[in-house]
Amino acid sequence: MRVFTLTGGDGVSRQYSEVLTFHSDDTGRDYILFTDADTGPEGEYGKRLYAGTFDPDDPEKGIGEIGTEQEWELIDSVAGTLRQIADSENGLSEEELRETLQNVLIEKYGDK
Repeated sequence: MRVFTLTGGDGVSRQYSEVLTFHSDDTGRDYILFTDADTGPEGEYGKRLYAGTFDPDDPEKGIGEIGTEQEWELIDSVAGTLRQIADSENGLSEEELRETLQNVLIEKYGDK
């Protein structure tokens, strides 16, 4: 997982791990799902899932906010798909799981 740092409104920098990036043909935007980079005692990642928009051609722009209810519904659907695949494919490596999810998302939401 790619780890990156974000500085919050409180001025505190925190590290996060990228879970998934995807593009939606419906909205024309790119999204990132990420979680806390700190792992728990058994190596599990944070239980909180965050989402935002991003520009794959200019990562220096950082992560933007989700702007509409339609986008939140999309994020909820993708997160649900992620949970279903993770629950049913527990024998896959992280890379295989990510690839499986990307294929499902491309079928469901399109690709650039």
